[in-house]
Amino acid sequence: MTSPGKSPLVLAFAVALFLWIRPTRGFAFGHLPLTSEDPSSPCESTLDSAVAYGMDLVGPGHDQLGEQEFRSHLDMSVPIVQLNYGVTDRIQARVAGEIPMTTVAPDNGRRAIGFGDVSAGLKYRFMDQVDGLEDEDTCDPRQSEASYGVHGPFSISIFPQFSFPTGAVNQGLGSGEYSAEVPLDVARQFGDLFLIGEFSFLWRYHDRSLPNEIALGLAA
Repeated sequence: MTSPGKSPLVLAFAVALFLWIRPTRGFAFGHLPLTSEDPSSPCESTLDSAVAYGMDLVGPGHDQLGEQEFRSHLDMSVPIVQLNYGVTDRIQARVAGEIPMTTVAPDNGRRAIGFGDVSAGLKYRFMDQVDGLEDEDTCDPRQSEASYGVHGPFSISIFPQFSFPTGAVNQGLGSGEYSAEVPLDVARQFGDLFLIGEFSFLWRYHDRSLPNEIALGLAA
């Protein structure tokens, strides 16, 4: 998602600083540094952690009268951290946070760095592609055999998550409001090629100073 004032050419894909995944019998795919999700999830009772670096090029911001509020600058995440846990073979819990840095803080126009917003949510994988990702895992039992789901031509998951305003909004390090995001992710495997599509709705139910957002994502 991009916020108002960010360039259309925003560097939305997080550049991987490094990606560490605890060695397990399961697999992980499509988390950081991708900004889109994928329907897969860790094996039951498995912790999957990921760390990445992200950067956005932000264009000049203007108020409703057209007056410039801030100049073009860089916003970075140094780093973004995710903890993913397999509650069951179909349900994944996540807690995510970051250390954001901006080169133009709203209160003084200088650089600011600190603790950012935190998000938490649960992913439910309710459809597995026949002969797809879940058929290739090494979970015991295999994820494709997990109950409370169906098999079909795609792998599909829904991932409701909530964000909490723990970052300092006056320093440009947080949103300053509670929000909920509900991504729906659809994946299809064609041999060695994986295509992932995402539809996501961001609901700013708290402050409502900014409009809600709808986003589409595609990864391969």
